[in-house]
Amino acid sequence: MSIARKLFVSIAILAVVCLGLAACGLWALSNTSGITAQRRAVQQQLYQISEVRSLSRALQRDAYALVSDADMAERRVLAEQLGERLQAMKEAVNTLEGMLGDEDRKLLGAAYANQQAAVIEEVEQIRHRWDSESSAQLLERIHTRLRPAEQDVSTATNAFIDYKQARYDDLAQAAEEIASRARWVIILAGLFGVGVIVPLAGTVVSRGVNRPLQDLAAAMERLAAGDTDREVPLVERS
Repeated sequence: MSIARKLFVSIAILAVVCLGLAACGLWALSNTSGITAQRRAVQQQLYQISEVRSLSRALQRDAYALVSDADMAERRVLAEQLGERLQAMKEAVNTLEGMLGDEDRKLLGAAYANQQAAVIEEVEQIRHRWDSESSAQLLERIHTRLRPAEQDVSTATNAFIDYKQARYDDLAQAAEEIASRARWVIILAGLFGVGVIVPLAGTVVSRGVNRPLQDLAAAMERLAAGDTDREVPLVERS
């Protein structure tokens, strides 16, 4: 095999290794990017539904405070604060609805939206009736209507959060597995390059270039010394 072909084989093997490393990198990057996007979406859902749950529980506490306080001026302030928190709750629920896909709604349950609306409606009713109904009537409404609605929502929310947290952990593990595979490919390709390509290139250079040049140099020295009896080597090589 000529020197050119030997060098071409070495370069071709090196090019294949480089292309393999590039393909591995692109594969890892593509899959990791997809998983990162999924993890970000899950994380946003977890944050938003936790925010809704927190606001829902805060509304219940505010409703208790509103109907339990004896000072009318203080109750008026609490009613205004309750209205502000209700608005925040509605906005948080709308934001959450925009994040949920069909599968997410199935996980939460078909009644989740109605349950959440029931919590908001009950708090709205208490806010509007705090000065027209007695504290006993309002407390009865809280115990018989608001609390059960809020507990139903919390049950669905907790199950959803548990599932999504497990999903987030699974995605994190998948990303780590992809990174681990990519590392092993890079390590093995590096070992292959050091163990095969470098020795092969060294052999090609040593046997195909250095040794013939040394033989020619020795022949030139003999010719320069007047020895014309020996055959000049490598005259057939191009």
